[in-house]
Parts: sequence; structure tokens; C-alpha cells
Amino acid sequence: MMQMREQLSHMVVHDIRSPIASILGACELVLLEGINEHTLSFIEDIQEQAERAASFADDLLMLAKAEEDKLNIDLSLVDVTDIMKRVVKNYSFVLQAKKMQIYTQIAPLKIRADKNLFERLIDNLVSNAIKYSPSQSTVTVKSQPSSKEGRSIHIQICDTGVGISDENKQKIFDKFQIADMNQKGVNQVGLGLAFCKMVVDAHKGIIYVTDNEPGSIFNIEL
Repeated sequence: MMQMREQLSHMVVHDIRSPIASILGACELVLLEGINEHTLSFIEDIQEQAERAASFADDLLMLAKAEEDKLNIDLSLVDVTDIMKRVVKNYSFVLQAKKMQIYTQIAPLKIRADKNLFERLIDNLVSNAIKYSPSQSTVTVKSQPSSKEGRSIHIQICDTGVGISDENKQKIFDKFQIADMNQKGVNQVGLGLAFCKMVVDAHKGIIYVTDNEPGSIFNIEL
């Protein structure tokens, strides 16, 4: 029965991706043809939500593959500096809207990793840091050589939100775990962080949370 339920859920996720792709394609066509400013805002909202749904479906599929030991990672020499700077740049408009800043302290390092998975890992954590930090605050993104034996790099994504209780520091990495972040209007669903842990585990690294003052620091050791 459990196997049938898992197979059904995988089929559902696959089927969801098709209408999402159609929605995104239609949005692209409308945007290319040109529309008035009022309608444009609605189309952009539709596009943004469809992209979120597509990302959610992709994460579900990757998590399912990881659980079945079918996740293949394509290792290559990755320029960490280039990826982290690109991720930060992608959030320039969001930061402007929230009147926030990102402080970067990124060491020029290269590691062997799956480039696409590594970039999605950093993107998820930076996105979360921005989401849970208040307006007019600063998110900090750091990378440096790791002091831990057998590790090459230590990455830190620091937010200035309400922080995470000790009892939730491990729960937030569980699939579908909802942690009480004590923040109105924001629901913390653990799938994004479960995806992050899956990527780090696939690279035989570790991910953990420590306290910031205020907020939280997400640490990655690879």
C-alpha cells in the first residue's frame, strides 16, 4: 500500500509539471506581444506563482529520487565565488523593494560539486534569508576555507529574522515539517530546507543552524 501511494504521488508530480509549463509558456507569449501596464502586473504575478509551483514540483521529484538512491550528481570544478555573486545579483529587485541590503564576504574558492544543485542550494538559502528578515535590514553571505578536517569550504547565510528555537533547529530540515517561526503572514514549509539538506548530503557535507543576533545563520560545510 505504501509503495502504491509513493508511486501515485510521483505520477501526480509529473502530471503537475505539464500544466505549469503551459502556463509559463502562455505568459511568455503574452509578455512578448506586449500589453498595458495594468494587465502586465497580473501576468507577472501569474508567471511568478507558476515558477514557484514548478520549482516545488522539481524539488519533490529530486527528494523522491534521493530517497530511492536514484539521484545522480554531476561533479565538476565549481567556482563558488561566481555562483554566490550571481545568486545575490538575482535578488537585486527584491532587495530594493524591501529596502534591504546583502553584505557579501566571499573567498575566491573552487570546489568539486554539481553546479546546478549547488546554485539551487545557495539560491534557496538566500531566498529564505531575505524572506524572514525585516525591511531595511541586512542579509550576510559568507564563504571561507573550512576549519573542519576533511572539509574545503564553510558557507554562511545569515538572516536577521526572529530566529529558530533549539527544538526546531533539526525539524526544519525534515520534509513537509512546519516549524513555528513566530512570524505573521509567513508559513515555514520544510520542503525547501529538506531539499537543501538533500543536496548537502549528496555532496557528503553537513548543514546546520546557529544563532545570529538577531536571526539565524545557516552553515554549510563541504
